Amino acid sequence: MELQPENLTRFQLDNSDVITYHDYTDRHLIVADSLLKATGKPLVCTEYMARTRNSHFANSLPGLKERGIIAINWGLVQGKSNTIYAWTRP
Repeated sequence: MELQPENLTRFQLDNSDVITYHDYTDRHLIVADSLLKATGKPLVCTEYMARTRNSHFANSLPGLKERGIIAINWGLVQGKSNTIYAWTRP
């Protein structure tokens, strides 16, 4: 079966048991609601912290919890990856 690029996203959503995504925008919960509505499947948000884009624990985690979305944060330590520093906007 050959998939055309425009059908790849739909194929992935239809054939996944769990949907993982990341979103750094102030529209994060709108995107999450859209994924929940489109798939009805469990969601795992793998990345969401971008302080320079108004994405913070305080405005992300409560909405994710309310929706039953798992949130993973891998950058809570000071180490080689320097994830403790805020991004600069392009």
